[in-house]
Amino acid sequence: MSFSRKAWFLNIGIWTSIVVFQSVQSYTSSRSEGSVAHLGPVIVLQCATWFSWALLSPVLFKLSQEHPLENLFSFRSMVLYPLIGIASIGLQVATHTVAMILYPDTGWSHGPFGAIYLSMLRWMVLPSLLVFVGIIGAGHAITYYRKFQDRELRTSQLEQQLTEARLHSLQMQLQPHFFFNTLHAIASLVRVKQNSTAVKMIARFSDLMRYTLDQADKPKTPLSQEMKFVREYLDIEQTRFADRMNVNVHINREVLKAFIPSLLLQPVVENAIKHGIARLPRKGSIDIVAHRINGDLCIEVTNDGVGYKFNGSDKSGNGVGLKNVQQRLHQLYGDRHSFAIEEGRNGRVTVSLVIPYEESLESTS
Repeated sequence: MSFSRKAWFLNIGIWTSIVVFQSVQSYTSSRSEGSVAHLGPVIVLQCATWFSWALLSPVLFKLSQEHPLENLFSFRSMVLYPLIGIASIGLQVATHTVAMILYPDTGWSHGPFGAIYLSMLRWMVLPSLLVFVGIIGAGHAITYYRKFQDRELRTSQLEQQLTEARLHSLQMQLQPHFFFNTLHAIASLVRVKQNSTAVKMIARFSDLMRYTLDQADKPKTPLSQEMKFVREYLDIEQTRFADRMNVNVHINREVLKAFIPSLLLQPVVENAIKHGIARLPRKGSIDIVAHRINGDLCIEVTNDGVGYKFNGSDKSGNGVGLKNVQQRLHQLYGDRHSFAIEEGRNGRVTVSLVIPYEESLESTS
């Protein structure tokens, strides 16, 4: 456990605080007992006592790091801890003894070092042992806290990587599903000899393919970009349905910067066409609405149709497209999103998505 400059400042600060507290306590205690105490010698004695631990702390922290608790009963740990403990306590008592001898006011100036040292050792060994154990314990606590933080970080990184892998897999599911449906529509035009229309669809389809490939590694995209993709997709479908489909888009300009999952709206719009417009014998409408509600973005796609009762669908969204949308929203937002399918009057069906509002920096133009 290396000591950085910040750690050294913290270390000195802690032991200085202890020196100040002990100095004040010793001085006031001495004065209250009627003895003549000078503040200078008291402070020097406390500095000698506690700053020796400030110098020993990095060594003891390193010991706790290199010999963690799980190896406490190994031969090396059982030898090193007692030896370093004895050396640390001996050094701390020695500095205290030297300070007592150097300052005449302590009354020990004329005694031999050995006798004073042994006397101090008997008095200080238990408190010093407690300080040694406390520093070692703090070192172990810091070591295990750092290990816990590293483990949490690695776990978080692994979970993020797993989530990204799942999202990428779900996003890749959309491409063959979407490509197949569009190619099927083009093939239908070719069968009825509408070749010029089919060529236009192929040109637009190439643009859509380029977009889906560009978005392959992007879990989110601005709503403005997503709507551009949806409009190109609707142009293809508009070619298929001619004047049977009307599209209305009502999106507040300020929410066009909002980030949403890439390729989120296309499967919802495709579902509206497949299960709504395509089953109608008359002209139908699709309404796309997006607005902000406090800290959330609400997107609604409503289509005319025959409702759930007649098209064989259910509100769980068991189709590939809607199921994919639900799974991706769950992976990205957990409980911070909502997905709902509601049937209104005359078979109109609304798919509602509510996700946390996140704004991009891209232009809405």
